[in-house]
Amino acid sequence: MDSDTSLVDLPSPLAKLTHVLMDMRETLDRDKTAKSLNKKTHPLTKKALTLLRTNPLKQLFEHPPSNEPYTIFLLRERAGDVVSALYPFGILAELVNRGVSTIWVLGEPEVVWAGVFRWAEYLLIDAVDLPVELTTFDMRYTLNNAIDAVHAALVQLPSLPLEQARAILLSSEYDAVRLIVVIWLEWPRFLPKITVKDHKPSIIPCISLLHALWPVIGKDNDTRSVLLAQLLGARRGSSRRLFRTIATHLEAFANCEEYRLHLEFIPFIRLASELARIPELRQEGFPSKLVSVAVSTVMFSLDKYPSAATTVCWLLSCLCYCDDRAIAVAIKHGSFPLLVQTRNRYPQLDSSKDYALMRHALARPSVVKHFHDSLETLDDGLQLSLDEERTVKLARHRYELWEEAEVEWDEDAVCGNDSCEAGEDAPLRASARSSQGSASHSVSSNIHICFKYLAEAAMASLPPREVHFLAIIGRDWLENNYARLAQEHGESLDLKLDVSEGELCRLAEPLSPQPGMGIHLVMMDVAYFRRRALIYRSFMFLPAPRRECSPFKTLTQVVFSTDPDGEDDEDEEGDGEDGDNDASDEDDENIPRMGTTKTKRTV
Repeated sequence: MDSDTSLVDLPSPLAKLTHVLMDMRETLDRDKTAKSLNKKTHPLTKKALTLLRTNPLKQLFEHPPSNEPYTIFLLRERAGDVVSALYPFGILAELVNRGVSTIWVLGEPEVVWAGVFRWAEYLLIDAVDLPVELTTFDMRYTLNNAIDAVHAALVQLPSLPLEQARAILLSSEYDAVRLIVVIWLEWPRFLPKITVKDHKPSIIPCISLLHALWPVIGKDNDTRSVLLAQLLGARRGSSRRLFRTIATHLEAFANCEEYRLHLEFIPFIRLASELARIPELRQEGFPSKLVSVAVSTVMFSLDKYPSAATTVCWLLSCLCYCDDRAIAVAIKHGSFPLLVQTRNRYPQLDSSKDYALMRHALARPSVVKHFHDSLETLDDGLQLSLDEERTVKLARHRYELWEEAEVEWDEDAVCGNDSCEAGEDAPLRASARSSQGSASHSVSSNIHICFKYLAEAAMASLPPREVHFLAIIGRDWLENNYARLAQEHGESLDLKLDVSEGELCRLAEPLSPQPGMGIHLVMMDVAYFRRRALIYRSFMFLPAPRRECSPFKTLTQVVFSTDPDGEDDEDEEGDGEDGDNDASDEDDENIPRMGTTKTKRTV
């Protein structure tokens, strides 16, 4: 029973029973064994059995009223009796689960727990939609106590044998899992608006309930499928809405100064990480708010609760590994300097996977820009590991290429709208994505704004600007390595370049010149990391060492992958921004390195 709950508030028989059960718990804590308490001759056991035979918990086995308004019931004495009965039941269940089986005289556990679920559902499910303005002080006080009492009872389930606990959860006539989900998700709506002091202790039972029951409900396929159905059902079938709610709760923790809340801060984050790893929930990807809040929570934890920082970093790592878009959002909000700071404070923290994901993302121009901006906040006094130095070096090199790509984009990209009436001098900006690689011009303040693109990239599933940046990376690598490769393999080459971990040439083979052309070509498959696999995009370069502007000319901007039947596999690669994030179900401990082999078609 919560220390804030006074026994004076309990009816006399329940108060006596609760006193005896609390004394038994103290004795069990002191003796570390239930052998003496299991004897019916023990004074405390004898008192408990005498009180239990008077049936003081009978309210739990009665049915809630079906013909009485919920708000009226909360004002009746019976509501307080039911809530009061839940406290000693929770202590009784704890004692039985710890080995004091002699005092269980209530009947079959499934029947008894069904009564507990029945009343918990009646008291709390309807309270979610209860307008605060329609509740009185006494009603809110009853609900506040009901939350603590229900928590005191339900947290005893994990102490039962797992099979029995799962059977109780699934066999109940009333949906106990739905009750648990509603308490965990809707706790801000349960809290009585009395005072801040009365507010905060009530949060803890709500946020800790699902975490306490996770060993029972989250690690078995049958119970977890029920849990997932209820989690999604509570958010209209959308996992993104679910994670948006989690982000809101996480943000509330970060803004709270109450130390007691942070006792539950770490378990809540661990549970959020477990949910993020479930394939059924992560397939839609994660909302940007969750990623940004996770980054800000790392910063908050380092300042006030350093012990939680590594746990939040684990959550951030799960989000970034399971969703390509999450790593871009994290970098935008400055995750790299925070990871360096956390690793300097906690050397045992292994962030190698996080840095690998960042290097994978540095094939995207927008990520390169945000990463470079975040380096300005990196403390010069921090010591960088080899992984961190490698990441910073790659980021700075890619930023130089990004600046070069920006200049060429302005020179080479053209408006993709044939009916555009704006002149060549009109302001232009790049399209992030579209089905044709371009979009109609829009009117803003009477100024026509067209979307420009590289004509050869129009058929690519990647945004045109990202395709252009891949070509710049490939061309830069050729400028630095072509002379050596030409001497070893000939002037016409077929290369595979992995840009997800720096520039790593996987394969170099001679390429026979086309008959009658009399020129040398370089075919390059540039691999970038998406969907936890390497995806190849091909380019064709013309070596022209005597050109003054650039040693290489890009003949064909894009050669995109297709399925054998000729259909574009856009669902496999995504649009790089808002496409479905179909994460594979491979072992989360190993990052896949190679994608599937596909045929190619030249545009």
